[in-house]
Amino acid sequence: MKTKLLLFAMCLLAAYNMKAQSPCNAGFTYTISPSGVVTFYSTSTTINSAQLFSWNFGNGTTGYGTQVTCVYNTVGPFTACLMVTDSSFLTGPCSDSSCQTLTIPSGSGCNANFSIIPDTAAGPGNYIGFNWSTGSGLAYTWVWGDGSANSSGAYP
Repeated sequence: MKTKLLLFAMCLLAAYNMKAQSPCNAGFTYTISPSGVVTFYSTSTTINSAQLFSWNFGNGTTGYGTQVTCVYNTVGPFTACLMVTDSSFLTGPCSDSSCQTLTIPSGSGCNANFSIIPDTAAGPGNYIGFNWSTGSGLAYTWVWGDGSANSSGAYP
């Protein structure tokens, strides 16, 4: 009876120590390309291989896996988060998350480009602007430099 009780106590202690190791520990790094593509790399430490890696990129999109990419089409700061979840029977269910703020620099994800030519049909001093900009979710401000009102459309 004492042997069974001692064995039970040892098993209880071993189970407690396994849970104390916190099998889920989320972490990540990332690289930003000049075009606004960010590659995320999980640096999470895990005990089990049956874990789920869920990403929220902070721009309305998500992903899954230990290495993922996201295209950011606008500049500015974004908070990206990784959640690691494990439902292992041996170590017990766990989850952990890690968030970092990354900044997409100006010139990433979009390319401002235009040309202006004289509008001969409208007369001297009138011009037509052609927008050659690329990217999605772009906002436009055209400043003409002559004191007239600015324009905000894609094709002024």
